[in-house]
Amino acid sequence: MRKKTIIGISLLLVSGVLISFTPPAERYFEIAKNLDIFASLFKEVNALYVDEINPNKTIRTGIDAMLNSLDPYTNYISEDEVEDYRTLNTGQYGGIGAVTRQINNRTVVTMVYENYPAYKNGLRIGDEVIKMDGIEMERLTVEEANHLMRGQVGTPVKLTVKRLGRETPIEIEFKREKIKISNVPYFGMLSENTGYVQLTEFTPEAGKEVKNAVVSLKESGAKYLILDLRQPWRFVVRGC
Repeated sequence: MRKKTIIGISLLLVSGVLISFTPPAERYFEIAKNLDIFASLFKEVNALYVDEINPNKTIRTGIDAMLNSLDPYTNYISEDEVEDYRTLNTGQYGGIGAVTRQINNRTVVTMVYENYPAYKNGLRIGDEVIKMDGIEMERLTVEEANHLMRGQVGTPVKLTVKRLGRETPIEIEFKREKIKISNVPYFGMLSENTGYVQLTEFTPEAGKEVKNAVVSLKESGAKYLILDLRQPWRFVVRGC
C-alpha cells in the first residue's frame, strides 16, 4: 500500500513538472483554441437564445467568473470604473470640484470647493443642474450622472443650471482637473477641553490626516475627543 502511494505521488509530481514545462508554442495554441471556442459559443448564444443578449453584461460576467476562479484579489476594472476606483483608493479623481445632492428629484449643488474649476468658473451652492453636456439630468441614473461628471483630467464638460433669481438657465463650461478629497473635511474645538474630528473617507492618507487633526486639537487644549464616523449622505450625494 505504501509503495502504491509513493508511486502515485511520484506520477503527480512528474505530471506537474511536464505541465509547468509546456512549450510556449503549445500554450499559445491552447489559448487561441479556447478563445475561438468562447467566441463561437457566444455567437451561438447571441443568435439562438430565446431572449436578447446584452453583450457587455454577458462578457463581463465571463471575465469576472474567470478571475474569481483564481483568487479574491484579482479583479477587472473597466474604463467606466477607473475614476471610481481612483477615488476609493487615492481620494483623487478628475472632476470640477463640486458636490451635488438629490433633493425632490432635483440635482442641487451643495458644496463648491475653492481653487477648483467649479468655483473659478462661477458654479454656486444652490444651483440646480438640469443638463450635462446637453443631456437632461432627469433622464440619467445616479451612476450614469457620476460617469458623465467625472472623467479624464483636461477633458471638458458643460453644465446647464438654474439659479435662484435668474429667469433663464445658465450654461457654464469647465475643464476637469485632479480633485483631491480630504479624509478629514473638518476638525475643531467644541469646548475648552473637547475636540471634534469628522472622518468621511478612508483612503491611505486617512490615518495621517486624523493624526494631524488630533495633534492640532491637543495643542489647542483638547483632553477629550469626538471622532465622527457618520456618513448619512453617502447614498444621496455625489462628487463631480
